[in-house]
Amino acid sequence: MKHRTNNTPDHHGQAEALITRRELAKLCKVSTRTVDNWIASKRIPFLRGPSERCVRFAWSEVIKSLQHSSCDRK
Repeated sequence: MKHRTNNTPDHHGQAEALITRRELAKLCKVSTRTVDNWIASKRIPFLRGPSERCVRFAWSEVIKSLQHSSCDRK
């Protein structure tokens, strides 16, 4: 699994590793299509790479966003 880092420090003050669409889908136990839908609906934060297809995610930010959106639906 390749990890790239962004400039967002994690709770230990270190740069957080960025994960791919496929890695995010696996961690969330959903399909990559579901991840694409989350991106399209702006439900989760993401970083776009040099091409349209290249997106990366900060796991901690995705978790916050998904927890927040699930609380809004209750």
